[in-house]
Amino acid sequence: MSRLAALLVAGSLLSASALAASDDLATDLDKLIDRAERNHAADPAFLNDLRDLTGNTYSSAAKGPDVQELQRLIRRAERTHAAQPSFIKELEELAQQYDRGDYEGSTYSSSDQSNEVVIEDDFSDGDFTHNPHWIASSGDFRVEQGGLHSAVREQYASTQENPGTAIAGALLGALTGAQQTQGKYAAIHTEAAIPNAFTVQISLNGSQHGRFDFGPYQRDSAAGYRLAYTPGEKPALQLVRISDSGASVIESYNGSLSRDVDLEWARDENGRMTVSAGGKRLIEAKDQSFRDDFDGFVMINGGGDFTVQHIAIRGGAA
Repeated sequence: MSRLAALLVAGSLLSASALAASDDLATDLDKLIDRAERNHAADPAFLNDLRDLTGNTYSSAAKGPDVQELQRLIRRAERTHAAQPSFIKELEELAQQYDRGDYEGSTYSSSDQSNEVVIEDDFSDGDFTHNPHWIASSGDFRVEQGGLHSAVREQYASTQENPGTAIAGALLGALTGAQQTQGKYAAIHTEAAIPNAFTVQISLNGSQHGRFDFGPYQRDSAAGYRLAYTPGEKPALQLVRISDSGASVIESYNGSLSRDVDLEWARDENGRMTVSAGGKRLIEAKDQSFRDDFDGFVMINGGGDFTVQHIAIRGGAA
């Protein structure tokens, strides 16, 4: 081969996508992450989420790279502008290259993944900002023995008020970083692709009185569902729908619950929802207001002393 021909071949190889560098998703993804970090092409939190797919972090060691999770992260980055368009394009090319059923490294196949774990955290690592990446946008959160703790002296929204309106405002403040209600609530959220049908399991320890809301939201409008837990009061649970047109309580459990509670909230593909505490079903309702998937999950302490001991969100109803 002449020197000119060799240079042309080398040039074509260098100009080709970096995705063709190997047949290993983890290796190729690592290269893209390192380059994006050097060029400041993406938010650090987004890069950390990508690193968890490489199998090189403590939490992801010994796990195969996950193509479908990479695709979800790409879609989230597009919505939230977490990365430069050129970097997103490279990630899309990478996902397309490895999006095939015979890729042995993937933890996903063509089978139904409706029961996959979307979020799970017991905060035992002492850090709520990584894996998953929670963002505390109002109030004070800290990981203490037993879980994620927050305390709010002034109750932001009582069960006697319109809970949907108050908590909708709290969530909008949480997502935008608004400070006008600072001190009246503590809000923390994480961005995650949550299927329209989901199951939430959460273990909470609360003060004798207070209010704690949690649920999935859609990024553009902060619309979604919330489950309000008010220990020592009646109703102890309220299932709330928040939409662009307003907020309303879908269903309530008018009994009382103790300060320590294990809640399970499930929604199926037809909008049927159930809420159970300690294995006992307390709420049954149906609402089809939201047919698209959700973009994140929020927890709001609306007044009281609460500790989240464990939370798990899965796709599909239990």
